[in-house]
Amino acid sequence: MKFCPKCGRELADNLRFCDKCGAEVGASSGNPAAKTSALAYFKSKINIKIVAAFAAVVLLIIIISSASGGYKKPVDRIIKAMNTGKGSYVIDTMPDAYVDYLLSGDSYYSYYYDVENLSDLKKYYDDIVKGTRESLGEKVKISYKITDKERLDKDDIDKIEENMEDDIEKNVKISKAYELTVKLTIKGKDLKASNEVKMRVIKIGGKWYLDPDTSPF
Repeated sequence: MKFCPKCGRELADNLRFCDKCGAEVGASSGNPAAKTSALAYFKSKINIKIVAAFAAVVLLIIIISSASGGYKKPVDRIIKAMNTGKGSYVIDTMPDAYVDYLLSGDSYYSYYYDVENLSDLKKYYDDIVKGTRESLGEKVKISYKITDKERLDKDDIDKIEENMEDDIEKNVKISKAYELTVKLTIKGKDLKASNEVKMRVIKIGGKWYLDPDTSPF
């Protein structure tokens, strides 16, 4: 066994020229240049493996972040609800524990609107969203831009948790929260307007939701 002194490729002993780079390698593999080049070759292989492993870790982080959708996802869902008239997108912005509360029979939804299951809740929000769209006129399209983002401190998060716990009567653990300034732009056949609103997004169990107190629905 010998190695090319130029590129470090492993070669058969009978080769005089490297079959990769064409450099002359001679008959002996014991010269210092070949040994140095061989060492460089193996180091390059190790470095490639390290880079590949690092890239795999970065890709995994990106995939996990994409799966959770980030803090903008709840806002996207609300805007999608407004543009499609589908109440299911509103429900997607709610923490699971809050949805359970709405379906428990203890909420005003259950008392006043006969909401007993997820289909009832979806229909309720379908009606609310469609009514909102109809009030804005024909062919309405709503877009948004987040113009400011403020990370909330522990005291703010404690207050949000306390408010939610008062409603749902369950412990809530919020790991992170932002208050967003969201510029809404509404364009329709007979309407063009924009307005800024405040929304709070909260992270629970690795997923982002809207704080129910600042949801427009």
